[in-house]
Amino acid sequence: TGESSILNQNLVLDEHLALGVRSFCYTLGNVSLAGFSGKCVPGRMNSFKKALLKELEFAAAGKIPAARLKREKTQQYADHLRELRDPVNIAGEIAGGVLYDKTPDAGDAYLKNLNSVTLADVQNAAGKFLDFSRWVFIHQHNGKSKKRSEKSSGGECLDSWKSEADNTVVYAPDNQLPLCNFFLVMPGGALHESYGYYGISRIVAAALTAGCGKYTEKSLLSKMDELGMEFDVSAGANSLVLEFSAPAGSMNKAVDLLVEILSSPAFESSAVEREKKRWLEIIKERAANPVRAALDRGMQLLYGEHPYAFSKCGKIADVAALSREDIVAFFRRCCNSGGRVWGFAGDCKRSDVERWSRKFDKVFSVSEAELSRPEPAKFSKEIQFEEFELDREQTVVLRMIPGPESAENSRLLDIFEILNQAENGLASTLFKSIREERALSYSVGMNFFTGFQQGALSFYAMTVAGAEKEVLQLLDDEIRRLGNCGLSEEEFQAAKAGILFDIGRTFDSCETLLHTAVMDAYYGRSPLELLTRKEKINALSREEFNREIKQYFTAPAGVAVTVLPTGKK
Repeated sequence: TGESSILNQNLVLDEHLALGVRSFCYTLGNVSLAGFSGKCVPGRMNSFKKALLKELEFAAAGKIPAARLKREKTQQYADHLRELRDPVNIAGEIAGGVLYDKTPDAGDAYLKNLNSVTLADVQNAAGKFLDFSRWVFIHQHNGKSKKRSEKSSGGECLDSWKSEADNTVVYAPDNQLPLCNFFLVMPGGALHESYGYYGISRIVAAALTAGCGKYTEKSLLSKMDELGMEFDVSAGANSLVLEFSAPAGSMNKAVDLLVEILSSPAFESSAVEREKKRWLEIIKERAANPVRAALDRGMQLLYGEHPYAFSKCGKIADVAALSREDIVAFFRRCCNSGGRVWGFAGDCKRSDVERWSRKFDKVFSVSEAELSRPEPAKFSKEIQFEEFELDREQTVVLRMIPGPESAENSRLLDIFEILNQAENGLASTLFKSIREERALSYSVGMNFFTGFQQGALSFYAMTVAGAEKEVLQLLDDEIRRLGNCGLSEEEFQAAKAGILFDIGRTFDSCETLLHTAVMDAYYGRSPLELLTRKEKINALSREEFNREIKQYFTAPAGVAVTVLPTGKK
């Protein structure tokens, strides 16, 4: 398992025979199933199959290296500990132990068994179970079905126009399945929240389906199920998002139902209180998670009084004090603040989209108080340090610096997505210097956050108590390297290839295409920009890339946060 697995390193990273490969083992009582799967580009299936069988034959012959076993046991040990963070997972593990092993402490027995597994045990198991005469092989090949192409002028796979009320509409037709998708983005999220109301967007998102018009919460949810709708509302740092999918035959009624939700949401008081309690528990759970707690504290230190400081989950005191009237007023301002973008994808005609869009135009036509954005954040010129303890075994080191504002600047967004690709994964300098060369961390990487205003870059590593200063130094070394030298040619080309691959995958699904185009339009970019993005990234040189990122990594201040186990501070 994991990115350092034998199959991933040999078949994906070294020989480039597969885009991805995984192994699995499902055990239910006395019945079990194991397997291997991979995804290839057309024309490489046979080569991939031969290479996979060669690796399995190698394992069946007992040639699994001892170092691989040690690494895998460490990974599975860490994975099991991460599972135990969640009370639901703990309850499930206890129930499973009672059901299959007649004991509630099967999880403890698992850790003991895992620790006792020897190389000989693994080699014996490989020899026994890697018997291909008992296997089933399934190959799925690409047919000659219509493939949506990013090289299209826009008329075939993507189109955009202004509605009668001057709202941006995006359309991604695809009649391969009788299914439609709707995606709406409007102002909301942390950036548009004011002091004393941090977290209100999350409660709006959670309680929006708590009744509307003639529907109670229960009848509304039942109506959605009757129409086959999969409905979701979410709030981020910069926006409020509504989306649903439904069978093509249900779309007219589904659109009418969403229009009613937007026009007359009930936000039933009991539902608002319920969602407040639920979200407060989520905030408390985040505070007990070392990585998330470090990230949340880092954002608060970096942004101070700016709303981005609480963009991950809100503020406990603010959420607890919210009233139903606060929720209704905030949502009305979200709906009437302009800058809305929506789109439809799937088995629908342009005439359908135009008709549906006229209905949404009427929803957003009422003029009321609008949301405003705050002044941009002012960052300290000195690095801020903070250490705190949690009753957990993990030690987390976080180094956060101010990042870009990339809302309308697609070139800058591409540059930082390339950087994000380069700083995460087995080939990254972070991974090599901290994990491989010094064995100081089992999880290391970079998070990238941006929006309408200046975002942040977070370098993190999970380590052990006592190594935090060395790890922080290595994170600072990487920041200085990026400021002085930037990425090497090898790093740059590999990261750029990864982004180009991701862009190609966007066109595999009309839903993904719609989401990307609508978000582009919301941030002030052209919704059709995706169609030419590959060409622009291909034209980007390493010199231009390094010149652009240098300003963000040359002597940045930011914050450094360390989370230590209780008693280790």
